[in-house]
Amino acid sequence: MDTYTLICILGTGSYQECRYSLEGEVSRPGRYAPLLEIEVLSALGSTCDSVHVLLTREAAAAHEAGFASELAARHPGVPHISHPIPLGAKREEIDEVFQTVVNIVMGTPEDTPIVVDVTHGFRSLGLVVVSALRYGAMAFERTLGSILYGAFEARDDDGVAPVFDLTALLTLDEWAAATRDFSRNYDTTGLSNLIRRSRKEIRVQKRDITDLETLGSLLRSGMPLEAGMIANGLRRSGMAERIRSLAPPAEQVSTQLTETLNTLSLTANVTAKGDIPLTASELRRQESLVENAMAQGDLGRALRLAREYLVNRVLHAQDPDAKWLLWSRRDQAYVDLRVVAKDRAASSEAWRSVQAIVEDRNALAHCGHDPDKFDLRQTAVDLAAAWESIRDQPDEFFRVPRSARREN
Repeated sequence: MDTYTLICILGTGSYQECRYSLEGEVSRPGRYAPLLEIEVLSALGSTCDSVHVLLTREAAAAHEAGFASELAARHPGVPHISHPIPLGAKREEIDEVFQTVVNIVMGTPEDTPIVVDVTHGFRSLGLVVVSALRYGAMAFERTLGSILYGAFEARDDDGVAPVFDLTALLTLDEWAAATRDFSRNYDTTGLSNLIRRSRKEIRVQKRDITDLETLGSLLRSGMPLEAGMIANGLRRSGMAERIRSLAPPAEQVSTQLTETLNTLSLTANVTAKGDIPLTASELRRQESLVENAMAQGDLGRALRLAREYLVNRVLHAQDPDAKWLLWSRRDQAYVDLRVVAKDRAASSEAWRSVQAIVEDRNALAHCGHDPDKFDLRQTAVDLAAAWESIRDQPDEFFRVPRSARREN
């Protein structure tokens, strides 16, 4: 953080002189915590380019002139802009304060970090300011610097008060959002960004973070084999366990990521997709992926995975040692599956279920996999029931009679 913009609040209190400390640097005595923080941050290598001061009418009468005078004396050349705000006692007043801060954030260059001081003023205003900062930074892609609080009441015997760095409050929100996104649909974007910031701290390789991003895309796209190979590497890296120490919410997503990697990982340690064997364990892994998709409510992905699983069951029943990923074999197995399902649906509930999955998946594909053009709500009931009736069927069930095959 070389150059930053400061946003602060002033109240009506009779601020006493104090010195403030941050990361071993101690300021000169002064009355206004934001100005002393500028001094300390300067000693740490960061320069303030402007100060935005939020003041109620009463605060302006008490401190605006004194703050401006001390800023000019201590930090000549640093401009300040005063922003009148209401008390924040009512909803419409809270909204006004919120929008004032958002406007400041919007007017800040994208690459300039924003530092907020919440030492002075009503404690409730500090909450509004932090909330607006979080929203503005996310909505308009601005850079967050620090949230600072000068703890005057915690000063030591030498009259030095610590500055508390509360920036983790924003990070905790990000961890909550990242956990939610991963749990809902394997979106690893937020999680990857958080890990990237602390990569050196927990000794994670850049390649592993890229793999985590790729993993999320592969899972949402319904590409289980590629996802399995990525998961193998991430398991070996130990990243899921290492992120546990980054923040309290990281424990939950660490556990979820570990469980997901365990479910996804291939039983065979291979480096090429074509070398993956079609074993009973691989089929169990694919079953878990279908069930995870249903649990997350991503029924389109569940249908795609379920159809491919059914094709794989046919291939495994025919010849588990054959090249099951060859397109010609898969296409023939799909035709076999569809023909037999149509022939046997009238007399077998399980084959009616197979037919329902195949036909629903095809209908979805004909809509360009657009859920808005295909009623997946009914599929939610049908798919769960269909899956229940076929997943535990033995190989014999999927062994298609030769008379039903259409050979190339």
